[in-house]
Amino acid sequence: MRRLLAAAACVGLACGGIGLLSSVAQAAPPSVDVACTNGVGDSAGLVTAIQDANQGGPRTIVLAAGCTYTLTSAAEGDNGLPVITSSIMLNGSGSTITRDSAAPQFRIVEIASAGSLTASDVTVSGGHAPDGADGADGQDGADSTTPGEPGGSGVAGVAGANGADGGGILVDGGGSLTLSGASVTDNSAGSGGNGGAGGAGGDGPAGGPPETSFGGAGGNGNAGGSGGNGGGIANNGSVTLSGAAVTGNNAGAGGNGGNGGDGGSGGSGPPHDGGNAGNGGDGGDAGNGGGVVNASGARLTTRPGAGAADTTVSGNHADGDGGSAGNGGEGGDSSGTGPSVGGNGGNGGNGGDAGKGGGIFNSGLTTLVRTAVTDNSADGAGGTAGTGGTGGSGGPTGSGGANGMAGAAGAAGAGGGIFSNGTLVVNATDDVSGNTPDDCFGSGCPA
Repeated sequence: MRRLLAAAACVGLACGGIGLLSSVAQAAPPSVDVACTNGVGDSAGLVTAIQDANQGGPRTIVLAAGCTYTLTSAAEGDNGLPVITSSIMLNGSGSTITRDSAAPQFRIVEIASAGSLTASDVTVSGGHAPDGADGADGQDGADSTTPGEPGGSGVAGVAGANGADGGGILVDGGGSLTLSGASVTDNSAGSGGNGGAGGAGGDGPAGGPPETSFGGAGGNGNAGGSGGNGGGIANNGSVTLSGAAVTGNNAGAGGNGGNGGDGGSGGSGPPHDGGNAGNGGDGGDAGNGGGVVNASGARLTTRPGAGAADTTVSGNHADGDGGSAGNGGEGGDSSGTGPSVGGNGGNGGNGGDAGKGGGIFNSGLTTLVRTAVTDNSADGAGGTAGTGGTGGSGGPTGSGGANGMAGAAGAAGAGGGIFSNGTLVVNATDDVSGNTPDDCFGSGCPA
């Protein structure tokens, strides 16, 4: 009997212990509420909440219902919110996080390689990843005033910088994002900067031996920057969209290439040759993935959310034109005496390609389930080709310089709905239709 009572007491104690452990295990994780007054959210409080979460504070952040949190400046780098380096849950409660339209350009949020963001019932809007800066023009070469010294060569222009990726959200390699019942809308990736023009060559001197007295060469124009990818989301890690909406986002346009500098003239007097011209720079390619870009090695998964709501990718655009190429410079005229030779014209650059993948650009693994990819577009034009410059004139017994060659125009846009050169899984429950100029293009599209 005593053994039975002892056993019963032990069982009771064990049950109590299990109940206690269960209670602890089921306790809600610490959370922090971000304040809102008359529909205006405490944006500084949101920034602080993310900073605290990154440093070990509460990892669940709750926004006020129906509130708008407007960001007026970048909190870290090119991001309106601090870069996420921990695992954070964000309960949006029907709220919106947006960039003030008068604020400097920045995306809304970046998720670092060690970070994870799970967000529900929130709208991310108005982000604009920074445009690339224009490249500086090259300096002109100095005219020669000393017989026997050539004109100075023009300096090459500086390349335009690339537009930044991820207008709304950037997920770094190793980072992860899960959006449930959330929206990413009206965000833009950055456009590429224009390439700088080459400086003109300096003119040759008024006298001096032909071997060393000639016009300076023109500097080459440099390339335009590429447009940023992923107007809504740029994914280099893992993204899951569950009953989410990605709408009205835009990839960036390519920057124009710089013109080549003209060659310097041969000056006057003895037979002095003209300087060769610089070549035009290539136009930058436009950005891809108006809605989402899924990079090589990345994973994108879409599925229905709570209440069986479909995920939608609609009204996004990779319509940016490829950058126009720079024209070749004009060859320098010779001194026009004896056997002097004109400088060669510069070659025109190649136009940049237009954007691809209006809704989704996929180079990794994309799996779609119960997803509508509709009314997206990638109908930008390829950048125009640069023209070749005219060769400079030669002397009576010399020859004119060769004309430069024209470049090639860039390719037009493709994959209005989806462009895929990676692995793409489309299910019978998906709707990929009504996109311009086509629904799916690329080697990864289903047959």
